[in-house]
Amino acid sequence: MQQKERKKIKPETKLQILSPDGKTVAFPAVTEGIKWTTCRRGTAGRLDFTIIACPHEHFSEGMPVRLYIKEKPVFFGFIFTKKRTKERLITITAYDQLRYLKNKDTYVYENKTASELLQMISADFSLQTGEIQNTAYKIPSRIEENTTLFDMLENALDLTTQNTGKIFVLYDDFGRLTLKNIS
Repeated sequence: MQQKERKKIKPETKLQILSPDGKTVAFPAVTEGIKWTTCRRGTAGRLDFTIIACPHEHFSEGMPVRLYIKEKPVFFGFIFTKKRTKERLITITAYDQLRYLKNKDTYVYENKTASELLQMISADFSLQTGEIQNTAYKIPSRIEENTTLFDMLENALDLTTQNTGKIFVLYDDFGRLTLKNIS
């Protein structure tokens, strides 16, 4: 008798919610699909989904969320809002790390590149970074007063483009702020 080889069927999409310490992973039952939204400039990646509430699983704001599509990691972020319904459903919105760039602050700097500014802001706000390509153009001096971190970085990237003709894109690469030349 010949044995049939069984292949494990892998789901196309896998959603995980991690405990704050990252040691426990939940695979909640998702209803009504998952909506993942990204933009090229000025907006954090967003993940919206609805899950079935389970009495033994508790999800709170700040918990990490990971999304894989065809086993490729595509989103890493944190729960920002959740709403419960009478039908035992929980609607959750999570944002990637770029969401923290909506904070306002004041920076005064001289002779820094946009990439150096990103590294400085990331260090000041304890944000994780990935590949940050050197934007090369040194901004002579700049005062950014009570401005969102996003706007500061976009201003620096705009100045870089105006002076070099090169366009750089800032994005969250599965939990790491990344800056790359668009080419």
